[in-house]
Amino acid sequence: MTYSDVISGASRLIKGQETLLQVVARVESDLVSPDADKRNNAIKFLSDVLLLLPLSYPNDLEISTLVRFFTTRLDTIGNDNSSTSSCLRAIFYLSKCDQFNPNQNVVTIVNAVLKDVAVQSLTQEVRLLVFMLIRYFICRFPEALQQCESDFIVGFIKAAEAEKDPRNLMIIFDTFIKIASTFTIDYLAEDLFELISCYFPVDFKQRPIDEVHGITPEKLTEQLLACLTANEAFAPFCYQLIIDNFAECEDNFEPLIVLLILKNLFP
Repeated sequence: MTYSDVISGASRLIKGQETLLQVVARVESDLVSPDADKRNNAIKFLSDVLLLLPLSYPNDLEISTLVRFFTTRLDTIGNDNSSTSSCLRAIFYLSKCDQFNPNQNVVTIVNAVLKDVAVQSLTQEVRLLVFMLIRYFICRFPEALQQCESDFIVGFIKAAEAEKDPRNLMIIFDTFIKIASTFTIDYLAEDLFELISCYFPVDFKQRPIDEVHGITPEKLTEQLLACLTANEAFAPFCYQLIIDNFAECEDNFEPLIVLLILKNLFP
């Protein structure tokens, strides 16, 4: 299917000549085809059509049906970056729609994205989509996320673990702060702390692509420190982290500064 087919499909929807569920039915044979290319092209077509529609277009039933459709596809397409990206973009669009019901859909999406997707096996761009979606959910739907609070935190840790790209880390750090300050982390405090503490101290050489995105060692360090001190439950782990680093650091200037900051934050 070409982009002109996508434009035509969106136009027919906006003009009322077809419904979203009819569009899905029209490409159903490709969606269940044994040919992977046909399946992936059909998923991309549906996703691209959605992205051309106004956020006010889909109704509650259409949104819930399409959420189930795209989350189910995430479980069946494996680690195909293109199809995963298409599904994530569609889910992102649906979650921003005017009639999106978080109480009906958030848990479904979180379970699919954080349990069924092997995030760290994807390309940087697709991983970034995952982390942006997670951050959007915790900013926009914190109450709905409380329905699956523990699963959400565990899934976030699994998805973010071993991430190395600074563009993704900036989103992860920001999301981490929101998680630590929004939820009751209790028995997951040490696991959360270990997810972030491995980046201390920041060892980052800026690349041209990082400069384009405004990512500097100073910004990463600032965000990392905010993570380490985002919840008082991290206090004992913070002090131990700094103590451990004293033995390895030839220049104690930076750890001393951090200790002073920690003293003020965790008296």
